[in-house]
Amino acid sequence: MRIFPIVLIGLLSASLAYAKIYRVIDKSNGSVTFSDTPSQMADEVKLAEPQTFSAPRSSNVQQTPQVTTEPQTSAGTTPDSAISVSITSPTADQVFVNNAEGTLPVSVQVKPDGSRKKVQLLLDGSAAGAAAMATSFTLTNIDRGQHTVAAKLLDDNDKMLAESEPVTFFMQRPRILNRSPQ
Repeated sequence: MRIFPIVLIGLLSASLAYAKIYRVIDKSNGSVTFSDTPSQMADEVKLAEPQTFSAPRSSNVQQTPQVTTEPQTSAGTTPDSAISVSITSPTADQVFVNNAEGTLPVSVQVKPDGSRKKVQLLLDGSAAGAAAMATSFTLTNIDRGQHTVAAKLLDDNDKMLAESEPVTFFMQRPRILNRSPQ
């Protein structure tokens, strides 16, 4: 149901973007009137194409793993124990407000506890830095907007053992014009 208002606004704005504009100059007092309805005295106004801009995606996201000291798994761990990885931070639909550097702290939980495997973070489906034996990471220089983060658990040969569900979050970085002086 949330998509309907967005589609309606899009259709209305698209029809307004292609509407013609007419100008009428009143000969008695020289006043100018603009309208979207043509008349006998009206001249069509020729408008230039609107200027648009699409921001490029940043390709220089940096990852800093914070290595944690976790106990090694015991030799008695059975191969039947389920190996899993999940994102514990950020939470689903979390919003990071006024984040000038685009910094995202990421926490990962690996089960069974103490598994010493490499974790590879994925930002918007692409690898964000190198895999590391850590459960806490900091990603920097993330563009403003909606993103997803996920984690893959890798063995020593970089074979994927488990993958987390992606978590959606929102980054609200201030525009350059709105940044406070430093």
